Amino acid sequence: MPAPHAATIRPRHSGLIRPILCAILVATPALMPIPALAADTAVPTAFTDAAARTDVVALGERHDHAGHHRIQAAAYRALIAAGRRPALVMEMFSRDAQAAIDALTAGLGPSPTPAAVDEALDRMPDVSGFTAGGWRDWSAYRPVVAVALDHGLPVLAADWPMADRRALSQDGWQALPADFVTRFGLDQPAAPAVVDGLTAAITAGHCGHAPEAALPAMIRVQRARDAGIAGAALDALARPDIDQALIIAGSGHVRRDLGAPLYLGDAAVLAVGLAETGADDPEPGLRDPRPDEPFDLVWVAEAQPREDPCIAFRAALEAMNTAPK
Repeated sequence: MPAPHAATIRPRHSGLIRPILCAILVATPALMPIPALAADTAVPTAFTDAAARTDVVALGERHDHAGHHRIQAAAYRALIAAGRRPALVMEMFSRDAQAAIDALTAGLGPSPTPAAVDEALDRMPDVSGFTAGGWRDWSAYRPVVAVALDHGLPVLAADWPMADRRALSQDGWQALPADFVTRFGLDQPAAPAVVDGLTAAITAGHCGHAPEAALPAMIRVQRARDAGIAGAALDALARPDIDQALIIAGSGHVRRDLGAPLYLGDAAVLAVGLAETGADDPEPGLRDPRPDEPFDLVWVAEAQPREDPCIAFRAALEAMNTAPK
């Protein structure tokens, strides 16, 4: 098993204006604007060859990285061009919105017009729980969802509503459906390596300021979210007209050692970590993982400048600590 790689779970800027625990449970993406998407991204043959042998392809993104979103849409089109029928599994969509998502996509019919698809895409953020969940920059995710709608493929919501996450933190596993908890063994203690890995990842992902007393609840929520992503993928594979699932989620959720792959049972999984160019990766492209990277492949995009979120995070903490009681 690869060594835990804490850097793959990253802080969210929305935590800057909420108490730390609320920020962790809501886990909304960064508020920095995402640059406009550019032309199509080339898909390496090594990716399509590896994906051809799998039931589930998981692409682990940095939420505010435009290059990662280009890769996702291009990879989805490549899977379909290879003859597969992959359902789209979205971390950014709320599980309690699934019936509304199904109704919206069913209304398109088998051969939707571009105008009908555009209208459905305009409605999707509100219908799917994307907006209510605190996610921003729908324009970044619209292209990958458009691929599903264009090809009549189902879109599955993977995450728990914020209210369920809060209840899970406060009340424990009884906050989730009992059959779901049993199905994924969530009421059983996680392996020590998983607990240690999630502890390190959550702490690093919140700039070293995750309250120690709250860590058990944070770990519980993270496990539930990972199992929810896996459950949505398995539900997709159970559909008679679907032979693959494509997961779009933060990189922490697709880690083989800690994330959704732990809950996918016998399904053949290709976990791809999306990275960016830097000192260790001067050129974009697909490569094998290094020993400390818990993925099957790493797909490197051009670096996208971003502010260090921990600088603002720590400033917000200081402001909260010095505010009048």
